[in-house]
Amino acid sequence: EGMKSCLTDGPGMGNSDGQISASELYAYVAPRAASYCDLFGTWRQHAQYYAGGAQGVALVSAPAAPTTVIASISMTTDPGWAGESLWAWAQNTNAVSSFGVNDPTFGHTGTKVCGYNYQGPYSNYMTPKYLTSGAFNCTNFTGVRLRFWRWLGVEMRYWDTASIQVSPDNGYSWYTVWRNPSDLDTSDTQWVPYEYNISTYASGKSAVRVRWCMGPTDSV
Repeated sequence: EGMKSCLTDGPGMGNSDGQISASELYAYVAPRAASYCDLFGTWRQHAQYYAGGAQGVALVSAPAAPTTVIASISMTTDPGWAGESLWAWAQNTNAVSSFGVNDPTFGHTGTKVCGYNYQGPYSNYMTPKYLTSGAFNCTNFTGVRLRFWRWLGVEMRYWDTASIQVSPDNGYSWYTVWRNPSDLDTSDTQWVPYEYNISTYASGKSAVRVRWCMGPTDSV
């Protein structure tokens, strides 16, 4: 079985692997044509709009109207995130079919993505494998949110697990903000934008990290 999880201007697909394109941390950001992974929030004093890059990760914030990108990392260059096992930043050239749908060989707006296992599906008996971002300074922001494009394929959580976690203290402790459904397979067939409110763990914190996780998986 397998799942591909990617971070880029887009992600991976069921029983194969996941991929992500551009990401950001931000607050009240307008939708973008490019792919990204965002963190955003509300600037406690004054917020400024920041367009962000075509691909990447960003932290953003804003009061009631404008949006401020706290950080933005483009996937056109290696973000330098710590990837365990088969997590990597690259162009997927092996569109492995899973759940009847192929994994992407392109990002949402470019060629490179961060994904898990570009050579095939994720394996059985997997322990959790993480792709961890650098630290983001959200000290002066509230309402911090994470946004990114995803292409993911994974069996229901009864069998296999994919998740997103946030650390408010530079990786010392981690909190899960999303997990795949327990009773439904996830089979993305295109890049899909997702957004999560991580303000409980990120707002006002000086060293926020985000990590995408593949596993654990069962024996089938």
